[in-house]
Amino acid sequence: MLLRSILSHRSVSCTKHLKRNLVHRQHKKISKIEANEGAKYGSYSSLTQLNPLERKLNVRCVTLKQNSSRFDESKFEVALEKYLNDPHLKDNFGTEITSFNILKHCSPQQLTKFLERTKHLLLENSKDNSTSEIVLELLNRVKDSPSDREIFLSSFKNKVFRMCEMENTSLVLTEIVNMLESKDYPFIYDEVFTHFTRLASTLRGSKFIQALYERTVDSEMKKKIAERAKTDKSLDKVYSGKLLLEKVMADLPNSEQMFRSLLNSPSGCIGAMKQLEENNLSFINSLFKLLCAEPHLFINNPKCEKHSLQVAQKLIETISDEQFLQLIEKISKNFIGMCMKKNESTLISYLCPRMGSKFFKQTEELIKGQTKNLSVDVYGSHVLRNLIDSSDKAYGFIIRELFKSIIDLSQHPVAHTVVKELAASRYATKDNDYLSALIQVVNSDFVELSKNKWSSLFLAQIINSINSPQQIEFLGQAFENDDFYPLCFHPHGAKVVNECFSIPPISNKIISKLSPYICEVAIDPVAFKLLKTAYETTPSIDLSPLFSSKNLLHIATNKFGSKVLIDFAGRPKLKQHLSEFTKKNVVPLVSDQYGSALVENVVKHNQELVGDLVDTMEGNIGSIDKKAPHLHGTLLSILSHTGPLHQNRIKQLFAIK
Repeated sequence: MLLRSILSHRSVSCTKHLKRNLVHRQHKKISKIEANEGAKYGSYSSLTQLNPLERKLNVRCVTLKQNSSRFDESKFEVALEKYLNDPHLKDNFGTEITSFNILKHCSPQQLTKFLERTKHLLLENSKDNSTSEIVLELLNRVKDSPSDREIFLSSFKNKVFRMCEMENTSLVLTEIVNMLESKDYPFIYDEVFTHFTRLASTLRGSKFIQALYERTVDSEMKKKIAERAKTDKSLDKVYSGKLLLEKVMADLPNSEQMFRSLLNSPSGCIGAMKQLEENNLSFINSLFKLLCAEPHLFINNPKCEKHSLQVAQKLIETISDEQFLQLIEKISKNFIGMCMKKNESTLISYLCPRMGSKFFKQTEELIKGQTKNLSVDVYGSHVLRNLIDSSDKAYGFIIRELFKSIIDLSQHPVAHTVVKELAASRYATKDNDYLSALIQVVNSDFVELSKNKWSSLFLAQIINSINSPQQIEFLGQAFENDDFYPLCFHPHGAKVVNECFSIPPISNKIISKLSPYICEVAIDPVAFKLLKTAYETTPSIDLSPLFSSKNLLHIATNKFGSKVLIDFAGRPKLKQHLSEFTKKNVVPLVSDQYGSALVENVVKHNQELVGDLVDTMEGNIGSIDKKAPHLHGTLLSILSHTGPLHQNRIKQLFAIK
């Protein structure tokens, strides 16, 4: 009877044949629903699992959607009443496709009835991913009806904390806040304040409070939430609490107490940074007053030193020039002392770019007569280096202050970084007079300075900065005599000489001076690197003294000399010289640890030489130590660069399997 009353538009006296056709059409409609409305209403398998009442009501509802002319209000009312009075309603409510269609066809009066009968089921059905959408659809229907809205919201009273514990229910609660006015749900505020700490300590609860805070129109209520977040000290210890603090930061009153609490927590500092980035003028002015009055809150903050210094840096970048000048005047009494302390010097370094450019007169008064003392201090030198690169005026002032002591400072373990910065600064190359003056000062003590660990770094920087013929001429005077020759064998002096090879006129002078001692240079642990650099910068260098030397075999079997020759093995101009040398001396070379490495590299670049090498080794096989640990690896390397004929000969000679 129910099937006829809901689905059939025919008379009650239809035949059994027609009934069977009607049931057949019903199943075809279900298949069509699955195909066309599946994404919205569920799957075919879920339809087949519905109880008979749900299936009949659902099919009729969807059919009515497809053909509204067939809708019978009285029959729908009867079917709805039976549905709501079903003893299994609690289980049937969770069927998404049925409930959605009921809501879409309910009149306002029917919707109220539906709400009254199902309000005790709303919370439980908010937990499930699919059925929570039914609750959201119901919320969408009741939002414009005060009476229905009140019935709907009554389902969630005294359950806010419980809802925030689960994902779907917390989303439903957030949607309630987003879709309705704050005056509709005062109970939510009461429950939030009751369980504030527990809610804010969970990610879902924190996000809900943030959503509630955003939607709150009442400024007093927003202030109340912000104040509660600020006074709750436990929030800063958890990630969710930090997120909430950042959210409410903009509406907290700009008081000293508030700023102190901000600077004492990483999340508070992050919130302050956001306010500075957004250029909140009232916030900037209040924070600036605190910086002038109590800079130690930013500098020596044991709770979050790194973050509070970042806030200070951002604040200094943001304040106006007038405020900047006020800050300089405020710290001027103890400026030098601050420059020589760790955190204070970091704060001063943030001031340096503007101090050196826009406020140089004030800066000059502060550091005049103190530059030398600052340069030998670990933290003071850092401040000076920042000032040097801030402007040409600051650069000129500092170099004039330090010029008389430049030799002594360049040998100091800390101050050498300052004079090195003087040579590296863009203002040194911009104004050639300064760099030329530095070169002339160091010329007379070039050799001694090159032997010092710190001043050698200073000299290397000067050489890198040279950019004019006049400066090259000044530097070349240091290489006129033979005093520089010992530098090639000194660990620090060799680095300075190595830098000089980048300047062709000076490179030629060095090579001409080194040519008589090329064999000694090749086997020295420090100087051997100079030959490689010399050949790379000056390919026309004459290496004939090296290859014509009677000591070439000694060089080839030396740890450092072999490295020089191995590097030359791939050079086209030197390839033939090394091939002839290896061919004549292959027996002593393969018997030596370093000489065998040279043989490997020569064969690698000249594979045609293998046959001659095998002939020589075959004729002097008795002179080769077959048990030498390095020999096997050398032979395998030669085998990889030759053909089958020579491979078989080598294997037979040395019994290699």
